[in-house]
Amino acid sequence: IQTKLNNMQLKLILDVATRWNSTYYMLERFYTNKKPMISSLICYNNTSQEVTKLVECLSTGLRQRFHCENTSIVSKATVLDPRFKQKGFSNSNLFKACCDELLVEMGSMNIEDNNYNDEASELAVDEAMRTSESLWEEFDLDQIHPQIVLHSRSSTQIELDNYVAEPNDDPLEWWKLHKMQHPLLYQIMLRVLCIPASSVPCERVFSKAGEIETSKRNR
Repeated sequence: IQTKLNNMQLKLILDVATRWNSTYYMLERFYTNKKPMISSLICYNNTSQEVTKLVECLSTGLRQRFHCENTSIVSKATVLDPRFKQKGFSNSNLFKACCDELLVEMGSMNIEDNNYNDEASELAVDEAMRTSESLWEEFDLDQIHPQIVLHSRSSTQIELDNYVAEPNDDPLEWWKLHKMQHPLLYQIMLRVLCIPASSVPCERVFSKAGEIETSKRNR
């Protein structure tokens, strides 16, 4: 059947308990052989009870574990990946909620700068009010502080809007070139798009029978 469908003749792969990546290779090979398998099984009208239970179990597990749009760190990683952004969300409200969460986090990163600006502006206002005798000058000075806060909030919104408007690209290359244009988002990206750390017990590194982490595994 594989030959008739002009596909490579590939056997199915079973995963191995001691090799976590073997499950990925098993599913990858299963997907590659999807059409030949369907063609082979199409003559069977009734799905076996074992397959039905397996499908139900897999479907339930996927729904429980991979409802990613409601997971904060996954939704942030989706937005901060230039390939996806809003396209990675099935619901525009979830995308907006994630952007609001990013804006809050970006605002908190600016707290120190804002506090410094607030102190500087308050000193300037106090000094000016001591020397001012005009009612209109005092009124103008009262508007300085709200404008500074508004500018801080709008700057984070502008940074996020400009990022969303950028074209899609490879995430590593894109952030390397644009990290200076989006400094706050870049700092968040370093946390949510990093490679998860892992470790291998020392006995597996030196044990001949447990050489699991290398490509030269015992068969």
